[in-house]
Amino acid sequence: MEFSFNSIANTEFDFKLVLVTSDHLTLAQKDYESIAIPGRSDNLIVDLGLTKNKTITDTCYLVSDNLYLACKEIRTWLMSPLGYRPLFYEDGSSFNAIVKGDIKVKVIFDTAAEITIQYEANEVIL
Repeated sequence: MEFSFNSIANTEFDFKLVLVTSDHLTLAQKDYESIAIPGRSDNLIVDLGLTKNKTITDTCYLVSDNLYLACKEIRTWLMSPLGYRPLFYEDGSSFNAIVKGDIKVKVIFDTAAEITIQYEANEVIL
């Protein structure tokens, strides 16, 4: 599966970066307020009309002759400039997202690694 972040696709690099798993289709939680009212058996529910940001986790395989340089390039792509950026998947899903925390790299072979990326995101409704 292909994806793009900050208008740069995962296929635009000199190394191979393949999205293996993604939970981007998980639905975001509805934002509401629950207020306990004395003498009432159930709470008053106030719909705030919004959805909360959700966490998206993508797992990719990286294949490169130089994993160190490829990881530096991935970090630059995903973490600068700081702020929310457009995140698109080939199935048409669209988000405003920022990379959350660190980018986990697990070396599998000398030229292959598993990359785990977490985003904090809100869905863009078109």
